[in-house]
Amino acid sequence: MVDYNFKGNFAAAPNGAFTNANKKKVWSDPTVPCTADFDSDGTWFKIIDNSKFPGGKSCRLQYPKDRYGMQDQSYQLRVKSPQTTANIVFYWMFETDFVFYNTNLSPPQDVGGGKIGPCINWGEIGGETSKRGTRAMWWWNAQGSNHPKPVFSPSCQDQRSGNQLIQPVKYTKPIELGRIYKFGISLHGGPNGMAEYYQDDVLIASVSNKSMMATATDDVIFDFAFFSGGDGKAYALPKDCYAQHGGVHYWSGTYASGANGGTPPNPQPEPIPPEPTPPSPDSATSPFSLAVGEKKIFQAKFIDNMQYPPKEVEPGGAVKWSLDPNVVTWGPGTDPMYKGIQVTGKTAASGAKLKAQDPVSGIWTEEIKVDVTSTPRTDKIRTGTMTVEPLPPGKSASADDDFKDEPPQ
Repeated sequence: MVDYNFKGNFAAAPNGAFTNANKKKVWSDPTVPCTADFDSDGTWFKIIDNSKFPGGKSCRLQYPKDRYGMQDQSYQLRVKSPQTTANIVFYWMFETDFVFYNTNLSPPQDVGGGKIGPCINWGEIGGETSKRGTRAMWWWNAQGSNHPKPVFSPSCQDQRSGNQLIQPVKYTKPIELGRIYKFGISLHGGPNGMAEYYQDDVLIASVSNKSMMATATDDVIFDFAFFSGGDGKAYALPKDCYAQHGGVHYWSGTYASGANGGTPPNPQPEPIPPEPTPPSPDSATSPFSLAVGEKKIFQAKFIDNMQYPPKEVEPGGAVKWSLDPNVVTWGPGTDPMYKGIQVTGKTAASGAKLKAQDPVSGIWTEEIKVDVTSTPRTDKIRTGTMTVEPLPPGKSASADDDFKDEPPQ
């Protein structure tokens, strides 16, 4: 067993590039060596003055334009397994002009997300599959209904399978640019593993009694990786964006023993309480609507949320739809799998229920409600895993349409 309690002294490094030599000044404890440095010349990490952070300095992180996925924006500290809980606290701020998703996509897509750092990895990162561990980290999420107002989301990922252990996925309130947040993570790997996630010392998510690979005696890696993340260029940011972190503290034992009472370095807004689902509509009126006689396309999306960030997957067969035929008229499908269908308002009604099902897995989309109104109404928001789109120019439910049959029910 190895007990430890150490803090990063960013004030010990000169302003400018956070080189490998300067990392050793900040992390001077010989029991916590920097065993991997993928940015040894400090291209992406810079030390700057910021009186709002402990010690009057922070590390400024550059999310490069047009980059996505984990590349060389990382360095790692390694300690022997404490064989008890490993903890981390750090302060984080997105600068006021940060952009959370790619605004240059045509057509626009409701995608976006990325990792903030540091995080805790119990066991190895990459390499031999059997030795890969469990990774406890914080992300920002701008997917789907979170796209207009991105949120933070904790992740506990099995590095061998990619499976996400926090189910259902948890979200915070929308992110405030320029605000300093305090984040905490506790992680104890092994056959009866646990993980806890804190924002401003409010517990946001926890996992317990889970097998967290690889073993209870694995080394612990504190990884400073950060990136705009996803599985394609759609997740790359449209310009260079910057965030800052500081006040990084690691220790073994209970979270409460080292969390320092949870007081941010300067007065901040009230702590954000946990929110298990994305922000809900601020009105009792259903967010989706179509007028009597109006046509719109309803598009089903099926999401694999066992990976992070969640990824849209193709249905295994023709999608089955459920919608009240007394309120709307079914129209043609927009594709061979009937992921999209045309719907026409038939009778004015409030809150008609609609959902779609993948016939192979049996998984349903989240149910949404649709208002059919006597006159057109502007949809207030988009929500759930369903989108509602105007009918494309020139499209109608005519005999010449492709896939003109009604969708399976």
